[in-house]
Formats: sequence, structure tokens, C-alpha cells
Amino acid sequence: MAVNRGSPEWYAQLYADARAGSSKVMWDHGEPTPYLLDWLGERFAAGGRRGRAVVIGCAYGDDAEPVASYGFDVTAFDVSVTAVEIALTRNPGSAVDYRHADVVDLPSEWLGAFDLVIECTTLQSLPPELHEAAATSVASLCALDGEVLVIARCPSEVDPPGPPWLLTEQEVGRVAVDGVRLTRLRRIPMRGGDRWVGSSHARVQVASSEPIGDLRQPLAARLPAGGNGRLQRRRMPSSRAGHSTTRPTP
Repeated sequence: MAVNRGSPEWYAQLYADARAGSSKVMWDHGEPTPYLLDWLGERFAAGGRRGRAVVIGCAYGDDAEPVASYGFDVTAFDVSVTAVEIALTRNPGSAVDYRHADVVDLPSEWLGAFDLVIECTTLQSLPPELHEAAATSVASLCALDGEVLVIARCPSEVDPPGPPWLLTEQEVGRVAVDGVRLTRLRRIPMRGGDRWVGSSHARVQVASSEPIGDLRQPLAARLPAGGNGRLQRRRMPSSRAGHSTTRPTP
């Protein structure tokens, strides 16, 4: 039976075929997402303890491992069980807590639980009709005073059919929801094409689950003044010493 491209079943088959050697995961370059290391180096000094981070759509761990090297207690998840198993095999003894999870159906205990949320090219791997729901899920992971980083390829007129389904500026802005404020969005030339690099912070608590501001307005006009309401984010401690993890058995 045929499966829809971009569905969990499609990704499960893709990674299973790659492990069997009959195909290749096209985004597996054996290195971190372009610009991620630059961003981490600009924001943080190496070492120390910095609280909790989550890496969305971790694949084989190429982004999760460098985030952990900056002192974060990292949870990294992927919709493919096979990808998680391979990540564990590729990174023996890793401090990263690799999990199986779906970005549009997250464990409730992860709500507002992370000081740093890393979203590198996962939203664009989903069909367009899921982009808004997935962006809301990304925002829901961020703790009060936390930060969200989004890196995504910019679309062009010659893009082939997805996946990936590349994000417009408006779609990147949809991470600004439930008290997460989009504070900076840049278009940066990089190897393989321009990337959106968006930084957001969880500063306010709002009553609505709708995206903040009218997405037809310029980005600066969409930054909210504040509010109170439904989503009560947790202020997370700066260190999680003693935090235990449960890792799937490969």
C-alpha cells in the first residue's frame, strides 16, 4: 500500500531502507546543519551547565551532539524509530537523551520544559498542511525566558516537489505563538542555498493559541506587547544535574 510522502510511515520506510543500504537519506550529510555551529558559538561559551535543550527531528544526532557540547542537557527526538536507533549507534556513550516522538503529537510533560528549542529543517519536511500545527508544537516546548532557533531553507522558483516543502517567511513567523515572540529573522546565504534563521523568545503568557499578530504584516509589526492567560510556562533552572534519561533499546 502506498504511503503519503512526508508521513511518519514514509519516513519510517526511508530510514529503514537507508539502514538496509537500498537508499540514502538525502539530508544526511554527516555534519551539523549549516550555521548552527556559528549560532551556538555566538550565543554561548563552550562548557558549563546551561539547562535543558531539545532538538526536533534529530535524525542521526548531527545537531544534537554539538548542542550538548555547549553544556545543555539535551533531549533529541525523531518520528523514525530507526533514525533514533542509528543515532544511538553512531554516538556511543552520548549524554543526549534520544527519543522517538512526533512533533505534532508531543508528550505532555515536554510542554514548556526546555530553555533552548532547536528546529533545523524539520518543519519543511512536513506537508504544507501541517506547517502551522507543527510550528505551534515547536513553540509549546519553550520554557519561560527560553529561546527558539529555527533554521530552514528558503524557497525558490525552481524547487522540485516535496519533501522538503520549503517555508515562506510567513511560515517561519508562525513559531511566534502562545507567548513566544519572534525577535529576529534573517535570510543568510549559505552552501546549498539561502537559509531563514529565526530567533524567538518566550517572554509573555497569552490566552489565545492563534499565531501572534497578522502574518500579512511586516515582522516588526507582529511582535506583541504582552498579555496574560492560558499557557503557563515554567521558568526552568539553569542546571539539571542528576536528571535521568530513558533511552530506547536499539
